[in-house]
Amino acid sequence: MDNKLYKMMNWPEIESIIYSECDHPHDMLGKHNVNGGTLIQCFFPGAVSVLIKGNELKSDILMSLVDEEGFFAYWTSDRNFPDYLYEVCYKDGSIEQFPESYNYLPKLDKSNTDKFYAGLLYDMYNILGVHECEHNGVKGFSFMVYAPLALRVSVVGSFNNWDGRISQMTRLDETGIFSVFIPSAKEGDVYKYEIKLKNGLTYLKRDPFSVLIERNALRASIVSKDALFEWDDNNKYKSDFCLNDYSKPLSFGEIWLRHFLTKSTSVSDALDEIIKFIKDYDYDAVIFDNLTKEDNKICSYSLFSINGFDREDIMYIVNGLHKENIPVIFTLDLSSMSNDNEGLKGFDGRKLYEAIDDREIDHTITFDFSKKYVRNYLISAVFYYLKTFRFDGFVLRNTDRILYHNYSRAENDYTVNIYGKPENLGGEELLKHLNSVLHKKDDKIITIAGDSLNSFNLTKSLDEDGFGFDYKFDNHLHASMRLYFKHSPAERKLHYNELTNVLINAFCERFIVLLPLGDYGNTEELLVNEFNGNIEDKYKNFKLMLAALFTVPGLKCLPFTSFENEMLNDYINKLDNIYKTHPAFNTKVNDKDCFEWLDTTDPDRSSVTFLRKGNDNEIMVSFNFSDQPKTVELNFFHKTSFIEIFNSNDFIYGGDHNVKDTPLVSRSDKANKGKNIVKFTLNPLSVSMFQKI
Repeated sequence: MDNKLYKMMNWPEIESIIYSECDHPHDMLGKHNVNGGTLIQCFFPGAVSVLIKGNELKSDILMSLVDEEGFFAYWTSDRNFPDYLYEVCYKDGSIEQFPESYNYLPKLDKSNTDKFYAGLLYDMYNILGVHECEHNGVKGFSFMVYAPLALRVSVVGSFNNWDGRISQMTRLDETGIFSVFIPSAKEGDVYKYEIKLKNGLTYLKRDPFSVLIERNALRASIVSKDALFEWDDNNKYKSDFCLNDYSKPLSFGEIWLRHFLTKSTSVSDALDEIIKFIKDYDYDAVIFDNLTKEDNKICSYSLFSINGFDREDIMYIVNGLHKENIPVIFTLDLSSMSNDNEGLKGFDGRKLYEAIDDREIDHTITFDFSKKYVRNYLISAVFYYLKTFRFDGFVLRNTDRILYHNYSRAENDYTVNIYGKPENLGGEELLKHLNSVLHKKDDKIITIAGDSLNSFNLTKSLDEDGFGFDYKFDNHLHASMRLYFKHSPAERKLHYNELTNVLINAFCERFIVLLPLGDYGNTEELLVNEFNGNIEDKYKNFKLMLAALFTVPGLKCLPFTSFENEMLNDYINKLDNIYKTHPAFNTKVNDKDCFEWLDTTDPDRSSVTFLRKGNDNEIMVSFNFSDQPKTVELNFFHKTSFIEIFNSNDFIYGGDHNVKDTPLVSRSDKANKGKNIVKFTLNPLSVSMFQKI
């Protein structure tokens, strides 16, 4: 090394590069105009020599070894030095060629920087993470990650022997974002971020914006390009079916794709089966649940890991469903992250993503929703899924965990907000912000709040100080009925109020009543075995629950189930048909005038009767939860008559009863102040519906 080159060397900075403690390597490495010429510096640990090669160079240039650890330099008076690459020779005699990584620094423009600071960078996924790019004809991938507390961040992977000294990243101003361009990276390579703290601790983290992750023990992020899929639905963004028209009677079919996408099933066969399921039951939309091994949690942008199927397979299914005009809704959980040490937990040496009270709940850690960056990260994830996979909306799991600090905490053992209350103000801001920007972007997008037992006003508008969801899953109703039907008929009289009280709040939200797939399973046996009694009574109880779901106020959601019993399929189809064709069940569903109790004072505590009303259509629904026949006697103020339109014990559903075609006509009871009495008998464990005529 000549004396002139020696004097140009910034030895403290070189040392920070060698010991991988530099957060601005672009200031040192690569090509720079200095002292009336061009200085080129590179660091290849373990190299014994480096040649600069280029098509526009007259000959190869041997660089000077500045430090035996592998730091090389070259100075020339040519201020317009052409593009080049390095040919590196190592101690073992191996030779590799590398394009220059440090002549190009991916950056955030000012508008994106401002949005980032404000928490409004909704397409964050287009900037952070890994993205294919080209600089001066050199193709490669840019890497960006947010780790503000890190001393140094490097990309390590299959393209640099997992050596954190090679691809050191530069901190972009004061944003805390680190970036580097790596020409040697190629699609399919695996990588992680090596993060070094000021105390010298070094550890590996997956990319929070990974769209693909290995399906092995290493679970490294995968370098990938945008998914290539040719949507053949005339470039429509979503289906034409509008789900947030609150006047429509809608029913949803919930499925787990892993039940369809098996190793022995092609993706086209899976699509055909899903379409058949939706059409057989006349459902209006499909809800995909459990698309990931992380139970729908946002631990990276890699949501899909289903039996070896990839992103394009999901797109193929969504595309096929949209061609049939079937909307597709997916399920996600923004409440918490996994406790995986190579995930988001303690990402840059502190609680960057997790809440201050990071005690685990079911092996997961709650996000810190008070941070703009965290809220932006989660909202950006939703935008990514909706845009990339053209979903028509989503179900948000664990809403209560987002909205309350005391979720699954003992009394007085939780963080409180600035007002001393358990409400999570950051969580409230997340949900309001999310619904606001999504509905402004596309008024057809449907958002559903799920897994909530404590939250209110979720479906009220933001102007009404609500959270702006279109619908909310009614978990109270299902949970109460599930417990109720586990009791024997003799015990049910002790739990009568538990069943009737669940409808007290039926009109405070726009509800979807459901049978959650995760609580039962996708087979007839798993579903039916949940209920009390012998096999015959199990089926009767199951049919009672189905009838209850279809007759109480709210939209409907049932899981995909393989029913071998065709009569059961016919039973569900009939309930769905009654729900959709009778205004009594599908108009004014959020109005208290649509529902009226007729009998909740049964002395044996074994039956309930109520009236559903809408658009001059009235239907009386009467349940007998006992295993004995039940005589029902009802009083009306006016002469009235009904005709039976449905009976769960009908022959066509495997019972021993025919729907009666003779009207039920009230008779006057002069001894009882002229009231009109309607009297009829219910079969054991059955439900009947009567239309007013």
